[in-house]
Amino acid sequence: MAAAGTVRPPEPASPPAPAGARQGSAGIDPALRRPRILVVDDSPTVRQQLGIAFTRMGFVCEMVATGALALDRLATARYDLVMVDVMIPDMDGYRLTREIRKGHRGTPVIILSSRGSPFDHARGLLAGCKAYLAKPVPLRELEAAILKTLRKSVAAGELDELLRNAAAARVAVARGAAARVAAPAAAPGRPAQAVARPAAASAPQPADARA
Repeated sequence: MAAAGTVRPPEPASPPAPAGARQGSAGIDPALRRPRILVVDDSPTVRQQLGIAFTRMGFVCEMVATGALALDRLATARYDLVMVDVMIPDMDGYRLTREIRKGHRGTPVIILSSRGSPFDHARGLLAGCKAYLAKPVPLRELEAAILKTLRKSVAAGELDELLRNAAAARVAVARGAAARVAAPAAAPGRPAQAVARPAAASAPQPADARA
C-alpha cells in the first residue's frame, strides 16, 4: 500500500506517460514561453507523476528514459532545467550530470532519486547538480527547489516572464480540473502531494494458489 500523501500509480484508463512524451495543457497558448523541464527517469510511474505535477505548476515537461536520449534532446532543444534520476539504464545519473555540465554548462541539473544517503548526495553535488532531492519528495519542496535553481540560472527579466506565463498556465489547468470535477462522470480523489518512489512489482501468484 502506498503511503498517505504520495502519488499513486495511475488508473488503468490513464496509462503512464511513455518515454519521449511531452506534457501539455489544453487552453494554454503554446507561444507563451514557460519554464521547460527535461525529465530523465526510466520509471513510467515517476514520469507520469512528474508530468502531472509540472503541468499543475504551469511548466512544460518533456520526458525520456535514458541518458543518451536526454543528450540527444539537449543537442537540439533548449531546456531551462534537467531533472535526473540516478538509476537509469545506460549511464548513472552522476555521469549524465557531468555530461550535461560539460556540453551544456548553462543548463542546471537537479537529481531526484530514491538513493538519499549523504554519500549519494555528495556524489551528486560533486558531479555538478544544483540540488539533490530524495524520493519521496513533497511537491512544495520540489517546486521550491526548481524555482531556487531557476533564479540562479535564468536572467531576471526572462525569469519574470517565464513565471508570469507559468502562473497563467496554472490558472488554466486549475479551471480545467474544476470543470472535470463538476462533471457527473468525474472520478473521486484528491491530487497527490508528493512524488513517490517507483512501486516494486508484486510477486506473481502461484498457479495452484486458491482465492
